[in-house]
Amino acid sequence: MTEQTKVLYTGGDGDIGKVFARLANPKYKLRLTYFKDPIESDIHEVVQVDLTDFESVRAAMRGMDSVVHFGADSSPRASWDSVLNNNLIGTYNVYEAARLEEVRRVVFASTNWTCAYHIAEHGKVSAGEAPIRPASLYAVSKCFGEALGSHYYDTYGLSVICLRIGRSHDASDEGPNTEELLQMSKIIPGRGPYEGDLWLKLWVSNRDMTQLIEKSLDTDCGYGVFLASSDNQPAIYDLSETKRVLGYKPVHGIQQFWDFEKGCPRV
Repeated sequence: MTEQTKVLYTGGDGDIGKVFARLANPKYKLRLTYFKDPIESDIHEVVQVDLTDFESVRAAMRGMDSVVHFGADSSPRASWDSVLNNNLIGTYNVYEAARLEEVRRVVFASTNWTCAYHIAEHGKVSAGEAPIRPASLYAVSKCFGEALGSHYYDTYGLSVICLRIGRSHDASDEGPNTEELLQMSKIIPGRGPYEGDLWLKLWVSNRDMTQLIEKSLDTDCGYGVFLASSDNQPAIYDLSETKRVLGYKPVHGIQQFWDFEKGCPRV
């Protein structure tokens, strides 16, 4: 039997964490972390971790092969104090603990919000061409995480893969329901520069998100920032580098569920 890859997953109590814990390939032996809301699992190890406490993070990191760092305050309205502690200090603690514990790789959850104003103005981007134009303090913290990952790769040889995640969190693993589709198609205050159906074009399904994490864990790439969505048409994200470097083969596209010509869900 092939030995399992030991993966620490920070933010295991989050939406994507719950999806990954459910859909991940059994070749990964997961250690899921939470801070306030306990996780129940009969399959995976669960530990409580305070990302702002370095020793807490290092203890959870011990013995791991890789870490998927998705723990953060992900609200676009997050306060500076919360972003500073949970996202900046927390991310530093993860990278530094990974270095000291000789972990091979960090998969870092970045976001489309890092280049949101560029997306709103230009419509389609590739990872190499999308300038940093963050739409919130949360997004600024993700720019920091990408840069810190680059520093740890160049300085210490820690492999870091950053995923600029689009819109996720479907209720179903087989695609969004009608209510979710209609919600994504609306102009909602607080989305920063995003209007109308941009969220539809940035959508990533649960199965595609799981594959993106797994491909990031397995790739030979040392460092990179990759766009992370399903194979949506029309596209906002140019996924060519994600497919070429990571070997990503998305199984979903929003056009399977939404008719852009009619502006409504497909029946």
